[in-house]
Amino acid sequence: LNGAMKLILALQNSAVQACQLAWQRLSKGDLRLYEALVEWASPVRNFGRLRQSLDDFESRQSPCIPLFGLFLSDLAMNEGRPSSSDAALIPWYRWSTVAKIIQRYQRVQSLAAGYTFAVSADLLSALESKVT
Repeated sequence: LNGAMKLILALQNSAVQACQLAWQRLSKGDLRLYEALVEWASPVRNFGRLRQSLDDFESRQSPCIPLFGLFLSDLAMNEGRPSSSDAALIPWYRWSTVAKIIQRYQRVQSLAAGYTFAVSADLLSALESKVT
């Protein structure tokens, strides 16, 4: 999900959108797919479609790399909630919500372990030669 959002946002960049010739050369099917992806990534209803996709990945235990910003936004919204008027009371609801958000992120993040990547010796040596 993280990579998909990055690609969609990059394609919505004003410099990319200004490349009219490139956009005109896309097939109607590709343009429909792009529009569907933009709609999927839309912030409407608190990123409802993206959250549904996250639920689907989690229920199927499919590998995914979650969008950290989504969880960060949830934490920020929770922080903005009014607390009890009694300063002596611990805001249990707010803290339990923080715990639930973090637990869910950790659960979904653990799905990323399902990805297996082979180490490329050539790439690794090229990167090491740049560092040393």
